[in-house]
Amino acid sequence: MEVNETTLEKISNYLHNVIQNWEAMADNKGLNPIDRKERRQRVLEQTDKASILIDKLINRQEGRNLSPSFRSLLEQYFEQLPILEPNVDPGYYESLLPGLVLGAQNLSVLESISEEKKNIVIVGRNGSGKSTFVNQLTNSGLSNLVVLPAQKVLFFESNLYRRNDVNVKSYLEENQKSVNLDFKQDGIQVDKLVKPFTLLLTALIKDLARQSTEERQKDVKDRQPSKWDKVVEIWTKIIPDIKFIEDPDDRKPIPVKNYKEYSINELSDGEKSILFYIGNVIMAKEESYIVIDEPETFLNPDSYNRLWDELIKARPDCQFIFASHTIDFIAARRNISLFWCKSFLPPTTIELVRVDSNDSLPESLITELVGSTRDILFCEGKKNSRDYQVYSNVFSDFTVLPVDSHDNVVTYTKAINQSAVFNDTRAFGIVDGDALTEAEREKLNSIAVFVLPYNEIEMLLLSQYVVRNVLESKTDKNEIDNKLKVVKEAVLRKISDEKESIIYDLTKKTVDNKLRQSFIHSKNAKNLTSLTAEVDEIPGAIKTSEIIKRVTEDVTSALTTDSYEKALKISTLKQILFSEIADVKIMKGYAQFAIDRIAISATLQKNLREEILDFNHVPSLKETAAESNRFFQ
Repeated sequence: MEVNETTLEKISNYLHNVIQNWEAMADNKGLNPIDRKERRQRVLEQTDKASILIDKLINRQEGRNLSPSFRSLLEQYFEQLPILEPNVDPGYYESLLPGLVLGAQNLSVLESISEEKKNIVIVGRNGSGKSTFVNQLTNSGLSNLVVLPAQKVLFFESNLYRRNDVNVKSYLEENQKSVNLDFKQDGIQVDKLVKPFTLLLTALIKDLARQSTEERQKDVKDRQPSKWDKVVEIWTKIIPDIKFIEDPDDRKPIPVKNYKEYSINELSDGEKSILFYIGNVIMAKEESYIVIDEPETFLNPDSYNRLWDELIKARPDCQFIFASHTIDFIAARRNISLFWCKSFLPPTTIELVRVDSNDSLPESLITELVGSTRDILFCEGKKNSRDYQVYSNVFSDFTVLPVDSHDNVVTYTKAINQSAVFNDTRAFGIVDGDALTEAEREKLNSIAVFVLPYNEIEMLLLSQYVVRNVLESKTDKNEIDNKLKVVKEAVLRKISDEKESIIYDLTKKTVDNKLRQSFIHSKNAKNLTSLTAEVDEIPGAIKTSEIIKRVTEDVTSALTTDSYEKALKISTLKQILFSEIADVKIMKGYAQFAIDRIAISATLQKNLREEILDFNHVPSLKETAAESNRFFQ
C-alpha cells in the first residue's frame, strides 16, 4: 500500500465512522437519554483527540519524503484498525478508542523524525522527558514499533500462565513494549514483569521447532536459518564461550559452558541483557522502528559496542532509535543522526532538535553539552589534569569540560555562544596566562574566555591562601606563619635563580603562539614564488627580539618588587617548585593534597574563585541569558 494523503484520509474517515456507528448502536440499544449523553460525550472527546492528530498529519504530509519505517508505521496503523462490526453493543466501540488514540499520539510524536532515514540517537538532560518519550511509544498495538526498556526483569519463569500459547506473532503484538512504568506501580504482579523475557525465549524456541517440522514435512533440502539460529549466530560473536542447546519439551534454551549445563537464570545480568536485545531485534517485523532506552544497561563498553554494531548490521531494514546519555556509546555509533530532546510533555508535545557535529564542536562534546543543565566552563587539560581538578571544585555550579588546548577552549566557547541550537546555554573559558599581553587578554575576555592570572595552574596551588590552608590542616597553629615565611622565601629565591629559564619559557610560548596563528592566505600566495615569500616573512612578523625585551621587562619587574604573588604569576617552574620546595618543606605529595583541600574547603573555593575570575568585571556571569547575548556579539 502506498502511504500518502489518501491513506491518512481513510484513517480520518474511519475515526468519524466510529462516532456514527456508536450513535446507531446506541439508538438501537435504546440507551436512556442521560446515560447516552454522558457516554456520547466521552466517545466524542476520544475520537476528537485521535482525529485532530491525524488531520494535522494530513496537512503536513504534502511534499515530504518519509522514511520507510514511518511509512510502515502508517500502514500498520491503518491495517490494524479493528473492523467496525454492525449490531454490537456501543461498549465495543468505546473499548476501541484508547488504542486508537494512543496509536495516533505515537504517530504524532514520531512525525518529528518521520523524514530521518538514518539510525537516531536521542540525548537529553535529566528530567527533559527522554525516558518519558520512550514510554509514550508503548502499548500502541503496532507490531512494527518495538520498544526495549531500560528497566527490565530478565528472569525465565517456566510456570508462567499460558506460556506455551505464545508464538512470534503474539509476542510482537503484546510484549515488545516498555515495562518502565510497571516498576512505578504499587502491587504490580511479578508475572507481568518477568513475562517479556520468558515469552521471548519461549517464542523463539517454538518458532525453531515449527520451522524444523515444516521443513521436514516438506522435505526441504536447503534449510533456512530460523530466528533462533540468527540469535545464536550473533550471540556467539559477542560471547563465544557460552553455547546453547534447546529443550524441546520445556520450550527454552539451556546455556552450556565448558560442557556443563546450567539454568538460563544463572547467566549474568549483562549476558541476559544481550540475549534479550538480540532476540527482540531479530524478531522485529520488517521496516520496524526499534526504540531502545539506555542500550548500554548492564553492559561494558566493549560488549555494547560490538552488540549494537552486529544488530544494526543484521537489521538494515529497521530504523534504530537509541535514547542514551553515555558518551562512549554515542561516540561509537556511525552514520547516525543526533537529536536533542529539549523537552517532552506527554502525550504529544515534543521538542526534538537535530544537532549536527561540525569542525567546531565534535559529537562527543555535543553529547556532554546537551546533558548539562548548567552553564559551561571550558578549560585546558584532560579529566585527570590539575586544571580540571581545580576548576571543577572551584566552579561547582558550572559544567566544567576539559578540552586539551588553549585553542580548543577558545573555539568551543565561541561555537556554543554563537549556536542557534544551544541558545539557552552559556559557555565560558579559562586558559593559562602563558605570557599573554594585556591586549590579548582583553580580546579573549570579549568572547567570554578568561585568562588565569598565573602562567600555569600549578602556581595557583602555591598561592599564599592555598599554602596557609594546607598548613592549617597539618601544622601546629603557632608554627604556621613561620613555616609559610620559609616557603615563600624559598620560592622567591628559586624563581630569582631561574630567571633566565623563565624568560626562555615565556618567550618560547609566545613565539609558539605567534607561529600557530600565522596563516598563509591564498589571495596573497597564488603561486610557489609568492608562497615562499609569504613564509619567509613570518619570522620578521613575529619580532622575536621585541618579545624577548617585553618578557624580560615583565619578569624583572615582578622580581624587583620582591612580591611573592607577582613572582608566582610569572613563574613557569611547576615541577621544580613542587619537588624541591613544596614536597620538602610542606609535605610529600603537596599538589594533590592542596587539590583535596580545595575540594572540601568552601572558604578556599571562594578565595580562589575571586582570584581566578573577578566577577565585578564579568557582567555576563551575573546577567540573564538574554542580556548576555550582547556580550557575545
